[in-house]
Amino acid sequence: MGDWGEEVQASLEVIRRLRPGGLCDIELARTPTGALRVLKTLKPEFRDRPDLANMVPREAAILERLDHPSIVRSHGVLRRDGEISLVLEYVVGWSLAAVLRHLHVRAMRLPRPLVYNVILQILEALSYLHSARDAEGMRLVTCHQDVSPGNVVVQPDGTIKLLDFGLSIRQGDDDANSPGFIRGTPGYLTPEQARGHPCDSRGDVFSAAAVAVALLGDGRSPFAGASVDEVVVATAYGRRQPIPTLLPDVPTPVTEALEAALHVDPAKRPGAGNLALDILGAIEACGESVANRADVVEHLAAVLDAPTPATHPASVVQPHPEPQSVVPDDLPELDLSEVVAVSQVEDRVEVLLDRGLDAMLARDYDKAAGIFREVLSLVPDQPMARTNLTRLETLMANHSAA
Repeated sequence: MGDWGEEVQASLEVIRRLRPGGLCDIELARTPTGALRVLKTLKPEFRDRPDLANMVPREAAILERLDHPSIVRSHGVLRRDGEISLVLEYVVGWSLAAVLRHLHVRAMRLPRPLVYNVILQILEALSYLHSARDAEGMRLVTCHQDVSPGNVVVQPDGTIKLLDFGLSIRQGDDDANSPGFIRGTPGYLTPEQARGHPCDSRGDVFSAAAVAVALLGDGRSPFAGASVDEVVVATAYGRRQPIPTLLPDVPTPVTEALEAALHVDPAKRPGAGNLALDILGAIEACGESVANRADVVEHLAAVLDAPTPATHPASVVQPHPEPQSVVPDDLPELDLSEVVAVSQVEDRVEVLLDRGLDAMLARDYDKAAGIFREVLSLVPDQPMARTNLTRLETLMANHSAA
């Protein structure tokens, strides 16, 4: 047993890859008893980077010592071909990223009591995370560093699950704090991250507040831009509209609490626990309420026009808009032809969007435009592809005219 926890000795059957792209290969696997697991392995092309080489062992070491219902659970590590794979629980539920995309495209909004429930759960998990210590009294995690809609899932019982601790910083982790590298999800980065600087626990509070704004509003983060680089620059300098302007229907006490959490100066942001108390106080002051978890699940199922996700531990069928194409043998009565088709399209779109944004950042505009056109051939109303393609076509037309 290493610093990262127990090594998995039993053979795992790899079923398929999940969500290709990013820093790691993610695979769905099954244990000999039929339980599903997720395998996370750093891609070969990143293994020589000093700031990334220890990412998977670091994440394993962190999760080995955490125990909270809203934090993804580790089942140890697996050695394969000389590489270490992190073995994680398979989480079933609604990704907040999928929920926000669905709402934004349809110009819908979530009821505030439901959002309050989700945000307070996120802050509770962060409060635990930031206070957790090892046997020597050292803080296990100073910053998750990627609190974003794609890393929060609402499970079938309404409990949220915080995922992906690959960018998390432990106390004393010098290599994880290497200056000059931007880590995190654009739109939910902190100003310090956007400048290539390390962040601490107040950075997670900032990101959680940005998630809250997206959930309470039209599904977008408070930092706008036509491209990733514009969003990063806006974040670095705190360029955004005031929260009351972005959320005109949200009571002032709530927007004031979010404004404080989104302060450019980390020292002026509250801690996760204090922000939760501030939001609870604001909710009480304006006579609003917090929905219970059952209501959260019921509403999400209705809004997404899907049944609640199955609670069977072997079930991998998730509700629209993020269905899975792997189905357990004990559900033969389900007609999955449409689910499989949607899953394959969404997997392809995710990969293409990542490639298109990478091409834009590399200023390979012809390649980026071609990629976004391919996305729109699959999903004609995909907002990110449409916005970036319009911008690219204008830019290239102006360049040709010059």
